[in-house]
Amino acid sequence: MMMLKVIARTIGLHGLILLNFYPFLQRYVQPHQRDVTNLLAAGIQACHEVPPDAVEPLFKQIVNQFVHDRSRPEAIAVGLNVVREMCLRMPLIGLVESQF
Repeated sequence: MMMLKVIARTIGLHGLILLNFYPFLQRYVQPHQRDVTNLLAAGIQACHEVPPDAVEPLFKQIVNQFVHDRSRPEAIAVGLNVVREMCLRMPLIGLVESQF
């Protein structure tokens, strides 16, 4: 987990474009995952001006896993805070057309 945090901070601080990092995080984003808040914080720190297509699957998974009517209130609060922070760091993330 510590190495993941270092990589995420380096990506965010230096503006690195590592498109495979976001799908890697997506594998572990589950409400029942141990230390999921640290994982989500690392995901937020890695967000910067990358193409929205790279981060959109992670964004959708966070919304689908954390923000729904059957989630615990704590999970919903965490999910909404993560979505808010991601939208602040990447304003174009909500503008990508969905294929539903």
